[in-house]
Amino acid sequence: MKSFVLALTLLVAACAENRQVTREEYLLVASRTYGLSQERLIRAAEEVLRKSDNEYTISHQPRGLVATKPWTLFLLLAFHEGVTQWKVDTEKTGKGTKIYLDLSSIQTGGATGAIAGTSVYTLPSSTGEAKIFSPAAFNLFFARLDKELGRRADWLSCEDAARKNWEGSFEALCPPKIEGTKRESR
Repeated sequence: MKSFVLALTLLVAACAENRQVTREEYLLVASRTYGLSQERLIRAAEEVLRKSDNEYTISHQPRGLVATKPWTLFLLLAFHEGVTQWKVDTEKTGKGTKIYLDLSSIQTGGATGAIAGTSVYTLPSSTGEAKIFSPAAFNLFFARLDKELGRRADWLSCEDAARKNWEGSFEALCPPKIEGTKRESR
């Protein structure tokens, strides 16, 4: 159920606005520079993702990491499946290390049903990647990264982040609460 809610939210967020984001807008929201080593930032970023949602699988890259979490979306006569993906990349600069975030929802498969007379057919659905430009998710990530790096006293909760006036969805870091589960507030 929680995968369904997350997938639906990310799908709607990815399709909701077709506005083209400029390079300047992207870099302003999805990158920060820290006077720390690449290794320190990568380890802190990994902690942010693990503490935000322990369902992420982390794979390490030479200058960062890729975190993926599977989702499934069930509709009346269809289903779609895929992953939410965070890419974290770092680059040494004259001022320290710059960290870049990239968020996407990647549909890996699924099927769509069709009714013809008394028969129901399933047809494979298309696959593809939808980039998600969500200042809300990026701002929350960086606030939590600052906590992991000792630059902030508190871990910004999903509830507190929701009170901010940030554009976009927090779902990639704030999994939906499903009643009857023991999932803690993130």
